[in-house]
Amino acid sequence: MNLSDMPPRFPIPFANNAGASYIRSIPQAHQTPGPTDAPASLYDGFPPETFTPESSGGIPPNGKDFNGLLKQLSQWARWAGAGAPAIYDSAWASAAGGYPKFARLHSATYPGLVWESTVDGNTTDPDGGSPANWIAVSRWRQSGTLSATISAGNQYTITFPTAFPNALVSYAITPINLTGVATRDNWLQRVSLARTGITFVVQGSVTGGDNTLDGVDWWAEGQ
Repeated sequence: MNLSDMPPRFPIPFANNAGASYIRSIPQAHQTPGPTDAPASLYDGFPPETFTPESSGGIPPNGKDFNGLLKQLSQWARWAGAGAPAIYDSAWASAAGGYPKFARLHSATYPGLVWESTVDGNTTDPDGGSPANWIAVSRWRQSGTLSATISAGNQYTITFPTAFPNALVSYAITPINLTGVATRDNWLQRVSLARTGITFVVQGSVTGGDNTLDGVDWWAEGQ
């Protein structure tokens, strides 16, 4: 296929403004036909009664079902055409028997993070704190500033606004020198890394100078 083969998108769902008398949602379970109505369902589709001639006791399909079915299908087509993501849905996972292997879901908790299922029938919530059977296939970035007078010989901890679900992957820390004075001779050394933050120590020049900083800028990426 080519990019030029892209079909028209749905700006609104089919039957978007249909009144309640002209549309109904399609249930999952079988629906018992009445004397004049044989409702469609996900289980049956249109039931046998709708395939039987009226002269033989059949019941015509109901236009409400056509509108309801096409609305639900076009709602998802519209969602996909907008580039919108799929996120974890516990009710759907239970009803459908779980997500298949290689299914990808966007995190609802960590912006930019995408999860991939490693097993079939996966009902575990990847954002639930223990993402069993899911792996992160993208990185999520956080950034900020530690605004404080930082002195040589002391340890400081940057605490991330949100802990990474699996691990910290990469980071950078930039010292802040608001005065621009070259004699503020300091450097940073990493002490420890964690999903929750970074601890570092400030070292000062043994030759003298102003052994303080005005804080640090930082960014961190994790999964």
